[in-house]
Amino acid sequence: MAALDHGSLIRSRQGNAAVEMAMIAPIFILLLLITVELGIMLYTQSVLDGAARTAARQIRTGQIQSSGTPLSTFTTTFCNNVSIAVNCGAVAIDVESFTSFSSMSLTPVQVNKSGQVTNSSFTPGGPGSAVAVRVFYTYNFIVPWVSLILNPSGNGVVLQSTVVFENEPYPTGVAG
Repeated sequence: MAALDHGSLIRSRQGNAAVEMAMIAPIFILLLLITVELGIMLYTQSVLDGAARTAARQIRTGQIQSSGTPLSTFTTTFCNNVSIAVNCGAVAIDVESFTSFSSMSLTPVQVNKSGQVTNSSFTPGGPGSAVAVRVFYTYNFIVPWVSLILNPSGNGVVLQSTVVFENEPYPTGVAG
């Protein structure tokens, strides 16, 4: 039997790539998943912003106020524009109106233990009112351990879109 040469085992390079890959792969995969997850979250935020602006435009012009069911009309308009990325049933809508911008004092958002917004109202105001439209959506991460890294509480992240404007001086009863 030949004597075991310990020096040749130490100098051997076979398997180095596999060991290096085993050390680097988990970190690389984690970074890749975090990047994809954040990309999806930012896309969702962008869709939420666009839908809020589109629906808020109908409040600004008085179309929502002149409809028979203002909240339903607003929700339908919003949901038609957000359905590509968000379950509309999981969105909280808060519309508040004030006599002027200087009198604006928005109601603080209350979130329950599940990360869902629990308080909201719908008062679109009349012509010349200062209005704040806020929509909230709790984004739940797809990869659970990415959620724990980005939000240690374990709940999703509440995405918010806010549109502040002054209603146009539309004639009441007739929307333009």
